[in-house]
Amino acid sequence: MSDIAVVHNGELSSYGNHVNALLYKYGLNSFVGTDSEAAAYLMHYLLHLHGLDIESAVKALIGESPKYVHDSKALSLIRQFRWAMLDGPPFAILMGIYHNDDVYLVAMVDRFKLRPMVIGMDDEHYYVASEEAAIRAVAPEAQVWTLEPGGYFIASLKHGVISWGRSREEVDIFFTRRFFPTYVGKDAINAEGLNYRELNEEILRRALSGERVIRIINVRGGQRFIGVNLPRHNIRGGVRVEIYGTPGNSLANLNNGVEFVVYGNAQDDVADTMHGGRVVIHGDARDVLGQALQGGEVLIRGGNAGNRTGIQMREYRDRRPYLIIGGRVDDYLGEYMAGGVIMVLGIDALNRCNVQLVGKHVGSGMVGGRIYIRGGKVPENKIGLTIPYSELKEFLDASNDEGLRQDETNKLLNVLMRSEHVRRNRIEYRDLNSDEIKELEPILRRFTQEFNLGESIVDALLGSRYTVVTAE
Repeated sequence: MSDIAVVHNGELSSYGNHVNALLYKYGLNSFVGTDSEAAAYLMHYLLHLHGLDIESAVKALIGESPKYVHDSKALSLIRQFRWAMLDGPPFAILMGIYHNDDVYLVAMVDRFKLRPMVIGMDDEHYYVASEEAAIRAVAPEAQVWTLEPGGYFIASLKHGVISWGRSREEVDIFFTRRFFPTYVGKDAINAEGLNYRELNEEILRRALSGERVIRIINVRGGQRFIGVNLPRHNIRGGVRVEIYGTPGNSLANLNNGVEFVVYGNAQDDVADTMHGGRVVIHGDARDVLGQALQGGEVLIRGGNAGNRTGIQMREYRDRRPYLIIGGRVDDYLGEYMAGGVIMVLGIDALNRCNVQLVGKHVGSGMVGGRIYIRGGKVPENKIGLTIPYSELKEFLDASNDEGLRQDETNKLLNVLMRSEHVRRNRIEYRDLNSDEIKELEPILRRFTQEFNLGESIVDALLGSRYTVVTAE
């Protein structure tokens, strides 16, 4: 479209439905045949034919599940324009739109968020990218945050930010602009202009030559897989790799003893299948942090993480991994978790009991391990897998049609909820017990010492109440 530009990462399984709607509803029969083209036409007709404003059109395109929509106007909008709902997953879409004599920047992701999207902002510009390194390359000191699943960011030249992609409170508390230490010594590896293979080869050369502390500066080119070659050369304990900047995806995968310290944020898939060692991140981590983590420690101060943090974590005998998040996380925390310990601390909201530190589906499919979420009690509907909204509605409608009393319906609903087909979690809201304090105090002290947070923080964390999630 002449007034809409689209960049799309992913695919639309609903593409055929959209083509039919555009063909039979609007008589449009000339397509190049791309998902991006369909998304552009849908936005065009929602704005110009149906008269929706930009935000309403975006809501219609994302089409959140009615289960999570509490605004009656939004629910009506979604139902009215169901034919326009973009059904990935996955999709992450960026649009530039000229509308009503204004220019809009729009970013949106599907509600499972299977494609990355980060937002940046400084005093003069807004930025959207699939990887933070791209933003850091042009704006090293920008404030950066992620879209929540099913979230959208909208900014315009005339009105500034219209939607932040998550609650403004979360952005202000957890995603503040941060300034990290720099290193000016001449012994560091300058990563500028190096691809990941060249960088890894230099790290390996220095480790094999006996260097115990290896520093890397100017890491803003999105170099992925930093350190993944060290395990196969038996580089384990006694080596510390300090990274100044924003490492790309898959940092420290398969790590088995090396300590990685990041003075900045890190991108997706950090510490995948890590067996031992430490990963310390002074900023945030993104999606799929600590996947299949099975040994060692991952400490995030910033300290936010995205979707699917700690999925498939496991432990074996005395090898218990610890994943400590200083801020908050999004959906599917601890999915299919089989062992280890996850703590979500929300340190920057210590005195705020009403701030939610987790998204939906905490511990879904969980068979082992423990998750500790500090602060106010996490609502039970955010924990584990629940019966799909459509199926629950059909059950309640059928019960009503059969003329069942409320107590009879409740009894059947209880049987359904306890069915073997609905995996449940054990949920407690309580203080830490003496055994837990004995186990967790050392790791919390290492966490606070690493980030210079002070001893009083440890006492506050140990004295807090937690939502404790385990497998039932």
